[in-house]
Amino acid sequence: MHKNSKKQKSFQKNNKAKAETHSSQRESLSEKKTFNRRKPNGVIK
Repeated sequence: MHKNSKKQKSFQKNNKAKAETHSSQRESLSEKKTFNRRKPNGVIK
């Protein structure tokens, strides 16, 4: 094990949280895209 295993763990935790928020953002973005696609042309703002 490395000396900075604790630091590594917290780093991984932060990365996981970042990835989760990123994926949720991407999901909402794709939702918006599909929602816009469903609208008739000209209504998309």
